[in-house]
Amino acid sequence: MISDEAKPDAPQAAEMIQIIWGFMATQSLHVAAKLKIADILNSGPKTAHEVADACSAQEYPLRRLMRYLTAIGTLTEDESGRFSCTALGDLLRSDHPQSVRDMAVMYGERFWWRSWGDLYETVKTGQPAFDRVHGEPFFEYLSHTPVDAAFFNAGMTSGTNVDVENIVAAYDFSGMRRIVDVAGGHGALLRGILERYPDCTGVLCDLPSVVAGAGDLRQSAVAARCEFIPADIFQAVPPGGDAYILKRILQTGMTTRPSRS
Repeated sequence: MISDEAKPDAPQAAEMIQIIWGFMATQSLHVAAKLKIADILNSGPKTAHEVADACSAQEYPLRRLMRYLTAIGTLTEDESGRFSCTALGDLLRSDHPQSVRDMAVMYGERFWWRSWGDLYETVKTGQPAFDRVHGEPFFEYLSHTPVDAAFFNAGMTSGTNVDVENIVAAYDFSGMRRIVDVAGGHGALLRGILERYPDCTGVLCDLPSVVAGAGDLRQSAVAARCEFIPADIFQAVPPGGDAYILKRILQTGMTTRPSRS
């Protein structure tokens, strides 16, 4: 028999099981985001049948999905079987000011999670999982898969839209006349900085296909203070900047083996 001292603590074991099941939450939120369930529920509580009609899904599996979403705190279900979003679930709405819908879509897409499914081999060999699974490095893959590139760029913008207010509040950019956003995607961070600092100018630097897609920045009130420079940042970045900013890019682009010292 196992002594009482040797038995695992039940609450801790239950917590660990929830962590182990994390991929289920990721995929469930991904599906909810792609079906725009939060947008559909924004007009008021609805049954699974009504939501299924609105998003052209099958009612039975959709109801199972929505009940799981209640278990992780994103939906509630009343006694009549009508579902509503919680404050957490509202973050999956397309029009929420801190919407993470596009991020939920991106993290559940096949091109993203297949690499994580090969993590064991990466830890054993030290070789990038994405290159092994897809046959080429990440950004080369995106250059000829426009659908997945769109998911990625939208997901990155979604994350920046959540972070940008805290970034501009925490750091003083007022003494910097020319700010270069290196691998800045569609320019959400650069736009937020320029909106806060009207005397600053900005440079959006990224791959040609990415810079070409920065429509929101080009049409914004700060567009006249922006330059759009396509470039491979692993080769060179635009000179003459007073500040160079990088957000969530170094870990993606690292190609050399880090030192263990």
